Amino acid sequence: MTLLYLYMTDGCHLCDEAEAFLRTVTAYRPVRWQPRDVMDDPEWLAAYGERLPVLADGQGRSLDWPFDASDLLQFLEQSA
Repeated sequence: MTLLYLYMTDGCHLCDEAEAFLRTVTAYRPVRWQPRDVMDDPEWLAAYGERLPVLADGQGRSLDWPFDASDLLQFLEQSA
C-alpha cells in the first residue's frame, strides 16, 4: 500500500477540511497517509506552499484540494 502525504500547515482551514475528509474516507477504505507541514521543509514550502492542501504520493503525482471520493479513488489507483 502506497504511503500518501498531505501537505498542509497550521491555521489553514482548507487543510483542516482535507484532513477531516481523509480521516472519514480512511474509516471506510484503508489508506496510509500522514500530514506534512510545509513549514518544516523549505523544499515542501517551495513545491506546495501556494497550492495547499495537496495530497502527494512521493512518486511525483499530486492531487490538489478540493477533491472528492471519486478523485481520491482515481488517484489511489494511479499511485498503486
